[in-house]
Amino acid sequence: MLRILYLLPAFLHPDWLMSGYLRHYHFLRELARRHAITLLALSKNKVAPEAEEKMSVYTERILTFEAAGASEPAASDKTAVPAKFGQDVKGTLQFHNAVRKMKRAFLQLVQEESYDLIIFHGRDIFPVIRDFNELPIVADFGDATSMRIRQHMRYASGATFPLHFVRYLRARRIEKELLQKTPHRAFISRRDREAVLGPVKDDSKVIPNGVDLGYWTRKTYNPLPNRIVYSGAMDYPPNADGAFYLIQKILPHVRRLISSIEVVIVGRDPSPALIKLAEQYPNVKVTGVVDDVRPYLEEATVYVGPLRFASGIQNKLLEA
Repeated sequence: MLRILYLLPAFLHPDWLMSGYLRHYHFLRELARRHAITLLALSKNKVAPEAEEKMSVYTERILTFEAAGASEPAASDKTAVPAKFGQDVKGTLQFHNAVRKMKRAFLQLVQEESYDLIIFHGRDIFPVIRDFNELPIVADFGDATSMRIRQHMRYASGATFPLHFVRYLRARRIEKELLQKTPHRAFISRRDREAVLGPVKDDSKVIPNGVDLGYWTRKTYNPLPNRIVYSGAMDYPPNADGAFYLIQKILPHVRRLISSIEVVIVGRDPSPALIKLAEQYPNVKVTGVVDDVRPYLEEATVYVGPLRFASGIQNKLLEA
């Protein structure tokens, strides 16, 4: 049995099945069968006791650090930039403070207790391990963040382009630092591995995502006439941009052929701008968070994934 320190930039909430961190939920759950895991994770809000209790089944200890953070503006949400600036400054300060607290806790753990391995994911929390070299580190890059941001820049407005460019340079710098930090690396796909490493021979592993077939297999098939469904966490820039693109660019073309077409956009944390846009179009609904996405998928005539930029594997397509 190994004693593992598992570091993540977001708490693994077992009920958020659309979360991008579902990959690490399954990693952790399987590792817990044979190993003892201490989880250190940031959290946007205070973690609910019931969520922590569910994760405690797989962990020896959980330490969370509350951080509001600052998210990337969606490419189509041009009006959000001035309003978000002040919020982002405050959020960034809170985020960096949480990372410092995580680093102090991490250093205290490795000094006072015995661990065999560190599993690390998340460029934003790289400062936690930047100067630490006393234990083997397995770095799960997941997808290639720099590639996604570079693609995002193609569609960014003049106001947001400098922000994306700075984020691209930062992401690329941290990717290079992490490559130097450890030879034990995993990527979500060959495409993402090549985007970070380049076309070189390397022992870095590709571990693709999967989904629970038993959970996502359709129990019924009751498609409603002329219904398009799109799902995802709408605070994730590629998903948010896809929603704007679907409503503003794709839907008008479809409506010329099928005037009664409906669009349902399913997923937590839609921006006020997206909600306002949907209200301007008949038969377009933005649900926000839902308890279960599967009924919406079962009602879809067509499922779409209108992503203009992305990296990794899109779980939403596997689920659909």
